[in-house]
Amino acid sequence: PEKWGGEKKEWRHWSADVRSWVGAVNKELREVMVIVQTRETPIDHTSDLTPEQQVLNTKLHFILNSLVKGGAKDTLLNCPEGNGLEVWRRFARRCEPQTAGHHRTRYMSIIDPKDLSELQDYESRKTRWEYRVAEYERMTKTVVAEETKMAVMQNCLAPAEVRRHLILNSTRITTYEG
Repeated sequence: PEKWGGEKKEWRHWSADVRSWVGAVNKELREVMVIVQTRETPIDHTSDLTPEQQVLNTKLHFILNSLVKGGAKDTLLNCPEGNGLEVWRRFARRCEPQTAGHHRTRYMSIIDPKDLSELQDYESRKTRWEYRVAEYERMTKTVVAEETKMAVMQNCLAPAEVRRHLILNSTRITTYEG
């Protein structure tokens, strides 16, 4: 991934790149990164983590050190050396909206994805919408109901021929993945 300077508008893409890259190298570290993104309290790297997590934490610190600059580097330098999970948590807390109002807005963009209609390609609309659902579920720890997913797909995202197929086969198709 490219270096990030701490700009909120670049966080979403940069953090996705970093999580993907880290996940390719170490799945366990990626999983811990996702968990700490929503943690409200600081991470004490000497007492909050198992010995195995402490090793991953130190590795993440060195990885992030090579991927940040500017204000993001200042955030890293203001954390104890080796506490990469706390650095990651601080980045996420600053850049990802965490309030109930933001969550409601995210949910509304899931159940009424008007802005995606400008995308001509069905696969692009579907992929972007599924990402929104995954982010909402991760941030709120709330699962979007199957009925909601199916209704949005049928009513808002699917092109006419797919919509027709979904309606004709509604008794057989009972899950979003179905």
